[in-house]
Amino acid sequence: MNTFSNTMLLLLVVFAFSSVIEAKTSNNLQSSSHSGVVDEKKIKFPILSDVEKNFRQTNTLSIDFEQTQKNLTSGLIKKTFGKIFLQKPGSYHWLSSNFETKKPESLLVSNGVKMWFYSYPNDPKDKGQVVIRKQINSQSQIALKILFGSESIEKDFNIKDLKNFKFELTPKKSLGDIDHLELQIENTTKTVYKLVLITLLGNETELLFKKTEALKKLDKKFFEFVVPKGTEEI
Repeated sequence: MNTFSNTMLLLLVVFAFSSVIEAKTSNNLQSSSHSGVVDEKKIKFPILSDVEKNFRQTNTLSIDFEQTQKNLTSGLIKKTFGKIFLQKPGSYHWLSSNFETKKPESLLVSNGVKMWFYSYPNDPKDKGQVVIRKQINSQSQIALKILFGSESIEKDFNIKDLKNFKFELTPKKSLGDIDHLELQIENTTKTVYKLVLITLLGNETELLFKKTEALKKLDKKFFEFVVPKGTEEI
């Protein structure tokens, strides 16, 4: 799977996370409503329910992140940083910049219907490149369904508690070259602070959340992209 697809899957899992847990927790609450007491034994991962409480009332949020990509074969390590804006039910704005030069490398934007993935040129005199799609490619369809709440994460992923507030998500069916995902939770704040994608070849894409902040609703124009003149569409 290429960098673009990996980035998309990471984003979708991040954005879908609260919706999936919310649905699960709601079911547990409904099943115990007759007694008026929540049966905590039915909540398989209590810490995940705590994380959900932080996101339940949040429709718009921003995340400052650092991303590290490790290639097992070549030993190459690439670092980027940037900011992600998410707005339910399906809008996002993800800007990635080079860790060393601080120059922007890519911008991923979606208004929930249309998606733009823009690659900035290395030289201002050159043309940038853009991918425009109505929706995500087939390799990310499972994550997309989770994003919109049409499927439970437990339907498509096996969840394993790795202890110390770390969880492993393994696809039940083939999902490109993805082997599994690892999710790390900060116990004090009950928030997700690290997400790692591991491929079948052992390559890793790590996403570290430096700061997460709830925001007021952003203008819908922020989640649309005006393609610069002369940009090459691929």
